[in-house]
Amino acid sequence: MKFIHMIRICVRYQETECRPDTVQGILRIQMGVFTCANELMSSVSFFDYNDGVLNYITTVKTLPDDFYEESTVAAICAKDNWLYVSNRGHNSISVFELCESVPRLKACVDCGGMSPRDFEIFGDLLVCTNENSDNVTFLMSVRIFLHG
Repeated sequence: MKFIHMIRICVRYQETECRPDTVQGILRIQMGVFTCANELMSSVSFFDYNDGVLNYITTVKTLPDDFYEESTVAAICAKDNWLYVSNRGHNSISVFELCESVPRLKACVDCGGMSPRDFEIFGDLLVCTNENSDNVTFLMSVRIFLHG
């Protein structure tokens, strides 16, 4: 509650339009960029905040272009210059690099289970809880996969 109250003070109750077919769910703030997970559309919307105004930047898919099955976003986590998003249905963690002017999907990494519900990053370790396979998986941080 306190966190949401602080956001409302900062943006002075401003409303910012998103696509009407998205269902906004989870909000994160990292490096001056607001990210909002659009649960049912498997996408993330990006906003910047300047001088009391919240501005829409773009919305990007969290899934590869060749994936057409049902999937939803369940969790989102920002760490350093990276944004991680879990994809339930695709059974993956998507990673976006936040230092680019327009964030782009850099990778989708198999989460090691079915229906990743939540995850957290501890150093270079990504710990993922998978609802439908009743397991917890431990993955090297996606940054390692991207840069070897």
